[in-house]
Amino acid sequence: LFVTEERDTTRVFIGRDASCSGIQILSSVIGDLKAMEFTNVIPSDAPQDAYGEVARVARDLLRDPVWLKDQLDARQEKNDAWNAKNPDRLREPRSIFEFDPDQLDRSVLKTCVMVTGYGGTYLSKREYILEALDDKGLEIHPADRSIIINACIQGMDQAFPEYKQLNN
Repeated sequence: LFVTEERDTTRVFIGRDASCSGIQILSSVIGDLKAMEFTNVIPSDAPQDAYGEVARVARDLLRDPVWLKDQLDARQEKNDAWNAKNPDRLREPRSIFEFDPDQLDRSVLKTCVMVTGYGGTYLSKREYILEALDDKGLEIHPADRSIIINACIQGMDQAFPEYKQLNN
């Protein structure tokens, strides 16, 4: 049609999937340039990947010794509070974190990222992240899961802070 210049329009559906279409639309409405860039609304030299960007930020958090120490300290405080309330069911303290941040990829973050603009709660994002980690067959100590979840959710908040404000 277009090659032979018989017509300049057509009414055929486009069979190509959008790049994070919900984020594309909502970031365009609120004028979030970074989210528009990473969902390919704004042209760039190479295709961008919003899920990959959130995974990158989450991996950076897990590699940040200050952030990780804060997470471990918070986990210990919760453990101490539990043990004080439940002396008959004491939990062992865990002062280490054993997870390779490189295992955190876009597939783990995809659903969490998608639901952020639609009012996804902490609990729903948590479940999506845990399900994706389980789908990858990763063996993760139960105490380490909360730190990974926090990195994922904070990774989204830090990667696209303007977009995150849609939930506020």
